[in-house]
Amino acid sequence: MTAPDPERVHAASAAWIYVPSDAVEVSTPEYRLVRYPSWMEAGVELVWLGPLRRTVRLVVEEVVEIATGWDVDHLTWWVRGGHPGEFEREVLRRGATLKEEVQVLAAPIATALDLLDPPDDVVVTEVAGLADLRAATDVGAAAFGTAPLDDDQLTDALRAMTEMPEAPWFLATRGGAPVGMAGATLAGDVVRLWGGGVAPEARGHGVYRAMLAERLRWARERGADLALVKGRVATSAPILRRAGFTAYGTERGLRMPLR
Repeated sequence: MTAPDPERVHAASAAWIYVPSDAVEVSTPEYRLVRYPSWMEAGVELVWLGPLRRTVRLVVEEVVEIATGWDVDHLTWWVRGGHPGEFEREVLRRGATLKEEVQVLAAPIATALDLLDPPDDVVVTEVAGLADLRAATDVGAAAFGTAPLDDDQLTDALRAMTEMPEAPWFLATRGGAPVGMAGATLAGDVVRLWGGGVAPEARGHGVYRAMLAERLRWARERGADLALVKGRVATSAPILRRAGFTAYGTERGLRMPLR
């Protein structure tokens, strides 16, 4: 098995930024700060840090001032490869704590499909319409311990999904009951796999593997040959490594209170 070229993986990972049309964004040559809509439950995040023209401290102070003006409780800073070490130290000095750590993993789609052995009793289908989306987001809320979307948030999520046919959501069922949700985004010959979550009571039955296999098949049919995932270190990352994915570093989300 040949691992994907590191330069290709790092370039694809750096390009992975999603800003929906109903988000609020401040973009400068030094950074991108995004206030995500409520249906995403991501809050405010610094999603990109470029070459800095000023000191790290001045840039951090400016970002904090903007986010504070948005009247939010906290700000998440994503620390990625290539960021200056001073950046993470400055954010931690200001009271941020580790919120989440993910591994950047990649694999040739053909290799992963050969290694996967999804169960026969899990059915994975592309989300189509409001009822499917409600089922998917409800099971996602159970999987990640968040609140279910209300009707307005669900309508906004459906609009965003409709605007991006290259980024469908998927729903997994077992015995007719919703048990998992996941998403995929086609970016040229790379598929970005995101949002994979399994209801607590359904874990250990191969639901995640089934959703992984279906999304990989979907992407291969559309010309992709490389799969990219940012998987949680303690949950999805071990499954992905067994499916032939190789780790290419970690990214850390640091959460800073603003009140």
